[in-house]
Amino acid sequence: MRRFGTVGIVFTTLLVTGVAAAEPATANPPDVQTVIVDESFKVGGFCKFPIVVTLDGKLQVVSHVDRNGDVIFEIGAVNELDTIVNPKNGKFVQTRDVGLDKVVFEQDGTAYVLSTGIHVAFITSGGGLVFAAIGLQIINLDEQGNVVSTDIIGGRFDTDTTFHDFICASLS
Repeated sequence: MRRFGTVGIVFTTLLVTGVAAAEPATANPPDVQTVIVDESFKVGGFCKFPIVVTLDGKLQVVSHVDRNGDVIFEIGAVNELDTIVNPKNGKFVQTRDVGLDKVVFEQDGTAYVLSTGIHVAFITSGGGLVFAAIGLQIINLDEQGNVVSTDIIGGRFDTDTTFHDFICASLS
């Protein structure tokens, strides 16, 4: 019960401050772009054998602008099926990438990304989750867009070593 009361207070506060701080009707509407993802590429040097990665899905990006037309933040929604194949034996693994990212651009040229969703979730044929990057993370970017740091807020984010070992063993 207490949670609902707190949520109600927070929601009401955000609603009131949001309405008070909202742009007038003459502000620029957001720009919406949808990108269909359908690409395949070879990767060498990841495993002891070449692999082929196929990305299939769509990405929708909504850019919000201020009165001057400058982008102040973007929201990206992804829904993608990723497949990794060993072309020599036909073995493959698949995962869905489903989530929402919000990129906020700071005045100093840096940015941060609030990234949430199922980024990667490889499940064995027996139903066990063997590698995952699922949850909320904040990715901090410098002025050139390079990753400075990543803060895991919640969820399960396995290490890159676990990912490498799982992929190569599954495709051998």
